Amino acid sequence: MTTLMPIQGGQQEVQVEVPVLVGSGQARSLVCTTIPLPSPALEVKDIRKKVIIDSCKVIPDRVIIDGRLRKDVNFKTLTAGTVPPKPGVFTACSGIVNTASGAVLHTTVDVAFNLFITIPGARPGDTCTVLQAVVEGESEEPANVTTHGTFTTLVDKSLVLVCAKVTRPGVVTVTTPVAPVEPCPPAITSGVPQSGNVVTFPGSAVPGPTVGTAIGPTVVFPGPQAPGV
Repeated sequence: MTTLMPIQGGQQEVQVEVPVLVGSGQARSLVCTTIPLPSPALEVKDIRKKVIIDSCKVIPDRVIIDGRLRKDVNFKTLTAGTVPPKPGVFTACSGIVNTASGAVLHTTVDVAFNLFITIPGARPGDTCTVLQAVVEGESEEPANVTTHGTFTTLVDKSLVLVCAKVTRPGVVTVTTPVAPVEPCPPAITSGVPQSGNVVTFPGSAVPGPTVGTAIGPTVVFPGPQAPGV
């Protein structure tokens, strides 16, 4: 909504509807879950993470956040050979002392989480906007270790940080200068040919047809229509 109101001094007041900040805040949630693996794992190669916000609802003096923590786990399996010995175990002087081979697999899980952020003055009907949602820290530990030294689950603990703000519509008045209205420039008559002349560029004038003469189906006015030549 924009309203213009002229005032003195060559200025005008403009009223514009803009979102007004009620407040902002942040909160953390510890997300702990046991991730099952589709095959026994020898080693975790990497874990990619992403925070997904599903909703942000405003209640009196707070906002409620519903989200998901997505974990994409890439791991190595053991289909042939044995688990490599732990560091510090002496097995031989040189050469290959152990072999282990298998495919690299992955599993992706979405873990739901919920939290609330205190924002004084917030009320239902306001707009909630999530400014940031990240994983501040995490740890993963193997679980359900088999007799072959592999593991079938992964215990994941992640600390999720969410920052949000609350706004509501408001009207502000802005004073702006009024641009002067420039008059139209005078008409240019110098070099304009008179009636009855035809201009050929770049500027030479040759005699034109007589007023009222029919040239094909076109009549040059004013004047009576005459037969074509």
